[in-house]
Amino acid sequence: MFRCLKNKRGSTRNWVGPRLFVFVLAAATSHRLFCQEHPLPFSPSFSIGTEYFDVFRQRSNDIDITIFERWNFAAFSVRNDNDSLGLSFAEQKNYAAYSNRPLRLTGTGEWKGEWLDCFWQRSESFYRAGVSGNLLAHHGSLVPGFVVDASLLPLGPTVEFTASWEKRPHVINATLTYQSDVLPFDEVYVSSIQGFSVTARPFSDLMGSIRIQNIEGDHHNSATGFSFFSRDRSFGVFAAAEYHPTSNSSIALEHEVDEKRISGTLLNDGQTFGELSDVEVSYQSWKLNLETTLWSTPTRLSYSFGRTTGTTAGHVESWPFSDFVTSVVANRMIFEFDGQYDMHTFTMSPEFMLGSAVVAIDASFLHVDTQAGLTHWEPLFLVLGVQNFEVDDLTLEWIRMARLGVNISVPILAMHLGFHFEQYVPLALHYAPGQTGGGPATGQPSVTRKTSTDGGRRFGITLSL
Repeated sequence: MFRCLKNKRGSTRNWVGPRLFVFVLAAATSHRLFCQEHPLPFSPSFSIGTEYFDVFRQRSNDIDITIFERWNFAAFSVRNDNDSLGLSFAEQKNYAAYSNRPLRLTGTGEWKGEWLDCFWQRSESFYRAGVSGNLLAHHGSLVPGFVVDASLLPLGPTVEFTASWEKRPHVINATLTYQSDVLPFDEVYVSSIQGFSVTARPFSDLMGSIRIQNIEGDHHNSATGFSFFSRDRSFGVFAAAEYHPTSNSSIALEHEVDEKRISGTLLNDGQTFGELSDVEVSYQSWKLNLETTLWSTPTRLSYSFGRTTGTTAGHVESWPFSDFVTSVVANRMIFEFDGQYDMHTFTMSPEFMLGSAVVAIDASFLHVDTQAGLTHWEPLFLVLGVQNFEVDDLTLEWIRMARLGVNISVPILAMHLGFHFEQYVPLALHYAPGQTGGGPATGQPSVTRKTSTDGGRRFGITLSL
């Protein structure tokens, strides 16, 4: 269940999961018995867990698609009145694979990392400060990173100013194959994140915040091969208000706005061959929560609306993948994209006791409206015209689906064992009639094509003290 450590030859030693569980169980029992007679000057805590999200899988005669996410972690910390010190290990992997047999096009991509973090944090009445260092393992080498954050509370909890600076390395491992041409990526990608936020709480049931963030990502010590550089600047606003009509009920309203501007550069041996000149993403949402008691059961009812719009433009040149003659004649492909989707979510989540366990059921209905279009073309020789001009519009107009989930928390000695499961169930898809670009107009697969689709499933386990 947990991450297996690898030796120098690449073999695995599966001791982390079962032996760590035995250690946790023994430590929790000792902590419970010892602390009853000998109170410690600090409070220890730890947690371990794993989560897997089977996003999407499709198999057919022509096309195969696989997308999943995986996350494992283990953390231990000690805390006194003002300080906390800890050590954690985390492993993350986002994976996608695509294969189109008629086009002889295949692609795989991984965004992953294995980090060992050591952190310290101090909290006072008018400030908080923290620092941590992390190491990423890649091909036998260690790439360092760090996080520094500080908060000032000049008026106590009423106003808080927060600034942070983070360098976090990731591994990007991707391969794109088109007929006989191969585009490989195997890089350590380091994100440098600077953020600043202001949060105000003039009343206990009212708060608002403003956030500014700048992210720059670059490959680590790579002078040859394929790599890329990206820039991400964002601005966000969040506001929330809450009202308690009775002692066991509440009504809350939340509003969020987020604006992003992203650009990127593709490089081969340090030379630019492609660019995303502008990616503009805008997100805004409203959420209404009602917590009350229905049939003697605490229940949360909520409705949320979110709208995301995005535009981008860019180009990719052919010279890294072809000979000199081809790259001169077919210089580049230029593309533009714009899209929008609106999501409406209705949720009902009752919570009840089952023996000593706390069980929460999550049942949601989602309706998503979509629209998107991609325009791409190639300039003629010496850019004296346009060829292969195409416009592809997404023919999928809306999606309806259900989300069913369960969260269970069970006390075990001084610990808590948590389990959660979530499944998305498609209910209906509607395609625009009379269109051919971006998908079949009827939304039904061809009679001669056998297609199987699965996914939308998330589950995880945590154990904490």
